[in-house]
Amino acid sequence: MPKVIKTTDLHNRTRDVLEWARIDGEEVVVQYFGKPAVVILAFDKYQDYLRYKNQEREKRFPRPR
Repeated sequence: MPKVIKTTDLHNRTRDVLEWARIDGEEVVVQYFGKPAVVILAFDKYQDYLRYKNQEREKRFPRPR
């Protein structure tokens, strides 16, 4: 379950939030006016997401050979 914080908490606790993502491996959802706006996650998890996204794209739209 990801942590959910407000933008003011991000502003006040940036280092903590980055450590949650980078060291603890947690996803952090940042809310803006009470609605989810962005997600902060560790770079390796982001790279995993990009690989997954590209694999799904290849499944749906295979390259002609």
